[in-house]
Amino acid sequence: MSGACLSVHTDDSNGNTLTSVTGSNTTTYAWDFENRLTSVTLPGT
Repeated sequence: MSGACLSVHTDDSNGNTLTSVTGSNTTTYAWDFENRLTSVTLPGT
């Protein structure tokens, strides 16, 4: 399969995504103690 893109995710113990890596781009997610998304850091920022 040509042009396939691999994506890797890491999760915390509650199942919340902490990072998502696609190619050389990393998106980072932050969660509060009630599992609410508090911030997203996009690639290049």
